[in-house]
Amino acid sequence: MLKKPIRAKHILNQDRKQPQTISELIRRYDLDNIKIYDFLDYLIEKLNNEQIKNTNNYNIAIAYNNESQNVNAQFFTFTLTGMDLIGDKLKLENGKVIIGKGVKKIKVSATAFFENINSTNIAYVWLFISHNGERKSNSIASGVSIWFQSLVISDCILDVKENDYLELIVNNPNWETHIPTIRGGKENTRLYVEVIE
Repeated sequence: MLKKPIRAKHILNQDRKQPQTISELIRRYDLDNIKIYDFLDYLIEKLNNEQIKNTNNYNIAIAYNNESQNVNAQFFTFTLTGMDLIGDKLKLENGKVIIGKGVKKIKVSATAFFENINSTNIAYVWLFISHNGERKSNSIASGVSIWFQSLVISDCILDVKENDYLELIVNNPNWETHIPTIRGGKENTRLYVEVIE
């Protein structure tokens, strides 16, 4: 928050130096002008109110599940059970992030930490962000000689409307012979949603 200048009606001789603040500037060059103080007070109040208004417009959600989940289907939905939320335009319902009233565009991204994934038991897994059941953005992990792998889906802009929903989906083509695990906890696997319009 910005602070209003301290008012002083007259300048003292010892204060006749280069002004360092708004108050000093006013005292030095306009000794009795109340109008400048009043206008500065008005500007500072307006800027502070705009800052508060803009802060209240943020709508960001980080959805996650604290429990690990086995990818035991070809198309597996990672159930979201928790959400850190700023604002009131997004909500978590039935394992999905739901879009609120008046939202037109969002920015989404995701990350998932896979365990028990290597080249001897799995060819690849896909991670998708799903919008109303339709795959919108993805990342792939090929089976490699390690047991752990993180997938990241970079920012994607989506047009949305009220009651649209978002999910994290995994495609595991080897689901009948091998079941990798998605590690729980928001530091490992999460869906990020930010309202931008």
